[in-house]
Amino acid sequence: MASHPYISGAGNITQMIGFLRKNIPTTVTSDTVNLRRYFQEHQGQPLSMSETLMLFERIARAAKNVCQPSVTESRGVHPFDERNIHPEIAGVSLKLFDNGHYSQATFEAFKYLDIQVKKLSGINDSGYKLMMVAFAETAPKIKLTNLVTSSDIDEQMGFKFIFAGVMSAIRNPRGHDITSDPIDRCLDHLSVASALFRRIEERKEPRP
Repeated sequence: MASHPYISGAGNITQMIGFLRKNIPTTVTSDTVNLRRYFQEHQGQPLSMSETLMLFERIARAAKNVCQPSVTESRGVHPFDERNIHPEIAGVSLKLFDNGHYSQATFEAFKYLDIQVKKLSGINDSGYKLMMVAFAETAPKIKLTNLVTSSDIDEQMGFKFIFAGVMSAIRNPRGHDITSDPIDRCLDHLSVASALFRRIEERKEPRP
């Protein structure tokens, strides 16, 4: 059996088991409950090599997050507060985010944004097509500017493409494919969703 450079022989592994006995994660799962019961029933008894390796594998699985502080603990404040995530975006994403489901948290945020645009515009469509019609600079269903000056028209047109773009580039891949986003990318996406949601709240028509 190949040896690990830091774990060579039953003695060292048993020492590690002894340390881990005192450091089983406080999170209660079937693995940690079974390990606690085993240690209580076999306290002080020597372990065979096969028992040691079996327990080491089970502890490694149960303790995969041990010594890793939660997102809130490591940052001092919740990242949603740091990023000023909109409360309504947080309402559909926070639980998923806190559980580590970052791609799903992003998807739910943009799905919610899509639903709100659909409700406001009265258009029976979704995604890219919905945004291109709802925010069109000519007779828009959701009017973001007064559409008087060229700057007004440019802003309306720009947001039309931004709203349409995030549906194609951010929402759709997470709805159709299996993706895995790191935490910071998720926070970037939720910040974008929050900024767009706030821009809708500042619309000219339909009146809030």
